Amino acid sequence: MEWLNIHTSTLDSPEFIGADPNQRATWLCLLRYCAGQENGGVIEGGFEWSDRKLQQLLRITRSELVDRCLLWRKSAGDSIEVNFYPLAKEKQVQANRVNAIAGAAARWEKREADATCHPVGNAVGIGFADAEGKGRGREEEGKKKAAGDVVKEPKAPKPPKATDAEWLASLKTSPAYTGIDIEREHAKAAMWCETKRRNLSRAFFINWLNRAEKPMSSTNSKPLAIHSNAW
Repeated sequence: MEWLNIHTSTLDSPEFIGADPNQRATWLCLLRYCAGQENGGVIEGGFEWSDRKLQQLLRITRSELVDRCLLWRKSAGDSIEVNFYPLAKEKQVQANRVNAIAGAAARWEKREADATCHPVGNAVGIGFADAEGKGRGREEEGKKKAAGDVVKEPKAPKPPKATDAEWLASLKTSPAYTGIDIEREHAKAAMWCETKRRNLSRAFFINWLNRAEKPMSSTNSKPLAIHSNAW
């Protein structure tokens, strides 16, 4: 057992009240050992153990064991019989353990029996079901086409998304941004986002380019007129 079940009536008993603190501590050590061994509260031949063995296993000394106390006694065969040991709880724990083992064994037997009855396994069974469902779907689709019903064609897969380098290259060739240094503006936008701790998304960069000023074209500039003054 992993715990000790001590009823309050035991702590109020004359045997416990009449014992001194050292005897009570010895009794608790004896209970702890018996609970771990599940020996029914009897330590076979315990009174014949050496003092070193008593200290190692029971955590008590021989002088503490032979001290006269009503919390334990010497029984036949020099065994230690511990008083107020929770024997009923020990039997309950053992019964629960047996039931748990039997239940686990029954579940394993059922699982092995299911595997024997269905050796193909669930994965293959699901595959057959999927194939059968797809066959029925194609059959229904053929019936709809024969009846003149509109059959929705499957959607074409979306083209793969362009990489950042490809996307920037497409901006350079776009007529909307002719004359704008895309790489320079991208570097400026990246620096601004890093300073402001913002994410440089494609939508953000498009808005950035839309606000960027285009350089003046030489074709739109008019030549300066030079006037000479007659002297």
